[in-house]
Amino acid sequence: MSVAEERAEAEGPLAQLEAQLAAYVEFAYSSPTRYELLFLTSADVERIRGMGLESTTEPVYEALERAVLRCKEHGYQFPVSFVDAGAEGNTVLFFVVAHGRVALATAALHDAFSVPQAIHAFVRTVVRSLVHPPAD
Repeated sequence: MSVAEERAEAEGPLAQLEAQLAAYVEFAYSSPTRYELLFLTSADVERIRGMGLESTTEPVYEALERAVLRCKEHGYQFPVSFVDAGAEGNTVLFFVVAHGRVALATAALHDAFSVPQAIHAFVRTVVRSLVHPPAD
């Protein structure tokens, strides 16, 4: 995700957010077993942190949160302004959109629902529908 973020840097913070979400979807689709492993563990988070390690999804969340906060710093308007269990609400929203769409694709009953381009288009459309450019 960090590589996608760097590649989109010249296009601005919204492009970076979209690039990170696209990288997440691409990873999930191209490496389904590794992707599933991220969510199959029910690890003791406190124990993991006590060992100086991160949970498996923490780096993903942190990258998305940086992108959301960078957009906010540049004046982009977001749909919600709440904190969800200590987490920035828009970050949670976009993580859920990307993860949920991938999860639905893997459980799809027909192939058309699992086309990678459709997954990417859905996530991009949701982001562009919810994030508004800075006011002039």
